[in-house]
Amino acid sequence: PLYIYICLGKPSGGHRTITKTPILYRLTCRHDQVRGNVKVWENSISTKFDSATKGKSVKIAALLRNFKADVSSLCGDTPAANLFDFEKCFDTIDQEALIDMANTEHYPLKAACNAIQQHVGPRRVQVHNITSNIVMTSVSIIAGCLHSVPFVKGYLREDIENFNSIFPDAPME
Repeated sequence: PLYIYICLGKPSGGHRTITKTPILYRLTCRHDQVRGNVKVWENSISTKFDSATKGKSVKIAALLRNFKADVSSLCGDTPAANLFDFEKCFDTIDQEALIDMANTEHYPLKAACNAIQQHVGPRRVQVHNITSNIVMTSVSIIAGCLHSVPFVKGYLREDIENFNSIFPDAPME
């Protein structure tokens, strides 16, 4: 499969990149069985400090985090937070390590085979109807795909658990 990354201008300046993926892949991702298998896997690897799960609000998580930081600061502690910028996070995922994670963490096999083929495929960049030569990358996954967030959760889970074991008293929420 070949992917075309289209750079769209923003009214406020800068650009936003979207990916044209094959329609068969998009239809496969929307299939209830694929979605269900991926959600079951994602729930199986979720941890108590995972705030990106069904039924949890990003705004509520941010408000609670800020509230706890304020109270902690008033009590004389030094609060800290480790937040991920997912815009750049997807562009830093090592594809070989992602494949290893999918294998060791038992990501649903059919979904993993199809998704990984899409995420590691050749790419082209298009700006104003001008298309680049093929670009191959070993670091980066497609943002906005059904599998992107579960892939990142699996990819980062071991590191987050290691951090939590080194600093067990740090509240991980």
